[in-house]
Amino acid sequence: MPAAHAKSLFGEISPVAQEVRSFGAEPAELLIEAFSTAGVELLPPAVKAFRERHPHVRLRLPATHGDDAFTWLREGGAHVVLVRGYDFAPQPVDRDLHHVPLSDDPLPVVLPLDHPLVDAEEVALADLSGEQWVTRTHRPPYGRAYETMCRIAGFEPPITFRAADYQSLQGLVAAGMGVSLVPRLSLAAHRNDLADRPFAGRGFASAVPLPEAQRAKPIADFLDVLRSSAGSG
Repeated sequence: MPAAHAKSLFGEISPVAQEVRSFGAEPAELLIEAFSTAGVELLPPAVKAFRERHPHVRLRLPATHGDDAFTWLREGGAHVVLVRGYDFAPQPVDRDLHHVPLSDDPLPVVLPLDHPLVDAEEVALADLSGEQWVTRTHRPPYGRAYETMCRIAGFEPPITFRAADYQSLQGLVAAGMGVSLVPRLSLAAHRNDLADRPFAGRGFASAVPLPEAQRAKPIADFLDVLRSSAGSG
């Protein structure tokens, strides 16, 4: 099914709905848009399990775009988008979209090994108010996620670097350029040159299918294996 047919408003998707109903009868293509770190733990077992159920349905993971994921969904760029949310900055709920909860994704604080808080049981944002920060660029609506949560905690974070990805961010923290927060899924395995400590804030992941699309068996099955992969099924 060409997802590009799903243009304009959600109320005008009858051609898409008709094509979705043909899923399962013939080989088809399922387009999945996901946040970058979903490929670490969440997606691989889900993709494997899905292919066992639907060996003739092609799964495609387009290159991450720079626009809002929900706009991408509306414009037909994907059949399912995986998004991350944060409890410190809840987003308005779109009643046309069905969110399938997947998992919590804690936000550990990452620190240089010589930082005074490396042995703390838990680190609060207020504990980091006098620190230099390394942040990561995000697509909307979390383009200024770090600034938002620090402002809620009552301070403006001095940002020394904005990294393009979490791996670069962790390298800069390890080099002593500042402190940061990262989703647990993004923590580099086997990295022993920085410390991570629990943080009180919470991140979480969810899947959002094209409206009406979750009724198609391949898409319903993909959501099912995602829930199992996340441990929420």
